[in-house]
Amino acid sequence: MIRFASLPVRFVPAGDTSQLIKSVDIAYIQLRIDTLSIKGAEPVTIEAYDVDTTANDTSSAAILALFRPDRFISSQTFARAELTDTLKYYISNSALLAKIQDT
Repeated sequence: MIRFASLPVRFVPAGDTSQLIKSVDIAYIQLRIDTLSIKGAEPVTIEAYDVDTTANDTSSAAILALFRPDRFISSQTFARAELTDTLKYYISNSALLAKIQDT
């Protein structure tokens, strides 16, 4: 499981001043993979869920309870040959924008 605690709500375009994020063009999480530790040749599926909560996030039970259909963001299956040391996992632009604008 990979989690991140914050998302930017502003950005600075080249030659301009800080602006609120109003759209998302391409959303992805760049993953670093230890390809030498991968066992087997089967495809691998990675799923993304919104597990943001006000509950104590050191409680695995509280976090595990958030892996449910209404919090599902995306799923991608990768062939073993696609699992390189740097992998881009694309997520929903609209889901990310909604999360940014809700903070």
